[in-house]
Amino acid sequence: MKKKVSERSARKILKQLNERREVSPKATKKFSEIGTIILEDFANYIEDVMNEHGEKTRVMPIHIEVAHSRFMRDKNGIE
Repeated sequence: MKKKVSERSARKILKQLNERREVSPKATKKFSEIGTIILEDFANYIEDVMNEHGEKTRVMPIHIEVAHSRFMRDKNGIE
């Protein structure tokens, strides 16, 4: 799997949560791997929204928001 969330970005994100906390290299790597999976999963939600609007439709912020709502609804088991 190609990493879309770089380890550098993962380390930066984790450090922003608590600058005084140490983050191991293995934790950074795992965050990068799982973050990539989540990002790809979310991209599939965006594509599902876009399929409802036609093949050549431009992705707009509203599409991202609709996909995010569905993603969170599904993640939290809300029907």
